[in-house]
Amino acid sequence: MSSSENALMNRNNLFTIILIVLIGGIGYMWYSSSQTPQDAPGAEEAAATFTQSIAQLERLRTIDIDTTIFQDPVFVSLEAPPVPIEAPVTPGRTNPFLKFR
Repeated sequence: MSSSENALMNRNNLFTIILIVLIGGIGYMWYSSSQTPQDAPGAEEAAATFTQSIAQLERLRTIDIDTTIFQDPVFVSLEAPPVPIEAPVTPGRTNPFLKFR
């Protein structure tokens, strides 16, 4: 290897190392800024809201639906409407992309 190739390889290696360190630093700063400390303002309010949401979800599991309407004589006497008779369909051209004659 000549000295110019060796210098170019060292320069590429240095560029790669600097790029990795830069990306790592940006990633660390992004990760640390996305972490919310527990003593942050509004953390207690967020925890209370979360607890209320969980309580509401638990209430959904205990819902008891009243199905006695399905045994009601008026409901049982209901009938489905008759199927409407559709008008006969006139078919179109077999290939709609052909030119008109």
